[in-house]
Amino acid sequence: MQLRVLEPLFRIGLLGSLSLLLAAPSALAKDKPITAKDEIAFGIRMAERELWSEALFRFQQAEIMGANGAAVYNNMAVAYEALGVFDKAREYYQKALSVDRDSQSLRRNYSRFVEFYQAFNTDDDAADGTGDEDDEGDEEGEAEEAVSEDPEEAAGREDPSLASDS
Repeated sequence: MQLRVLEPLFRIGLLGSLSLLLAAPSALAKDKPITAKDEIAFGIRMAERELWSEALFRFQQAEIMGANGAAVYNNMAVAYEALGVFDKAREYYQKALSVDRDSQSLRRNYSRFVEFYQAFNTDDDAADGTGDEDDEGDEEGEAEEAVSEDPEEAAGREDPSLASDS
């Protein structure tokens, strides 16, 4: 009987702890407003823990706040890909490439995604018997997809309102 009484309290305790963890960026910023750079940094920490939904949410918040750099779009693409939302991943990889075509790491990430996506579509088409392929991309290179780890770069340094105060 005592275990049943304690179980809901335990769950409330876990939920309370979880809500504090997720609210951490806003709870810590009593004197200073949250910036796109802060959201990106928190998103990166969540991605490192493979908490992709939370990471994506933080990257989206940064985009809403005006972060428009290739790195933030890359981060969003990686998060969408990890969540299995491949059409959105492709859209954000292409957005990132439109901002910075010369980034080798971005080109490697996109190339790896296209390679996976083509195989994924081929597997799906073979399974359903359609044989349709909607492929594109002739990117080269092999690398593990990675979230850009520089919040300042991801926030888009060209926008002075997103630059570091230091």
